[in-house]
Amino acid sequence: MKIKDFFKRVVSKGEHYMLVWVIVFANLDESISLSTISQKVGISKTHVFRIINWGMEVLKELGVECQYVSDTFGFTVSVGKAAVKSNEISKIAEKSPSMPIQKNNEMITQIILYLNEKANKNYSVEAKEAKRCINARIAEGYSLNDFKKVIDIKVSKWFNTPQEDYLRPITLFGTKFNSYLNERPQHEQITQQSNIARTIAVANKVASELSGMDSE
Repeated sequence: MKIKDFFKRVVSKGEHYMLVWVIVFANLDESISLSTISQKVGISKTHVFRIINWGMEVLKELGVECQYVSDTFGFTVSVGKAAVKSNEISKIAEKSPSMPIQKNNEMITQIILYLNEKANKNYSVEAKEAKRCINARIAEGYSLNDFKKVIDIKVSKWFNTPQEDYLRPITLFGTKFNSYLNERPQHEQITQQSNIARTIAVANKVASELSGMDSE
């Protein structure tokens, strides 16, 4: 509950605060640089630093155990047991009506048009829920190629099946995005299964020939 209260405060501060802290929570206990966040959010490193300092003070004010540690590669933020999981942070970001849509319109357009082409759909590039989901994933550090890979994987599995209706932005680019990204396309699974079957067949054949030689 404390973390949700924290994000309500973050949202009230505007787009840049929300995006910075979504990235920070997606990388808890992992080193991340100010430059990386600066590039993703489109603000200066000094601004990023100020937003993080502000957030650390708010977390402490709310009674959340937290720590900011500088290291060779950047900094690491740790939050105590009161923290919710990063996928829940993403849900907060996506559902918050106060969170402005990040201006990634060119990338969003490419993603939606690619989905329409591959899945034979006609989704609008202006749909607010689609933009909100895509922006949340972009804030977590995913690239255009990651979005295209997820589309390719799920199209290979769901197109022309009862699951085809799930080839939609809110499903593909929601909180299961990372799980989808790590799946294999259907044709790769079939190829792998075929290779295994061939290997077993060859092994059985060799074993049979060796058995025949032993009996002679």
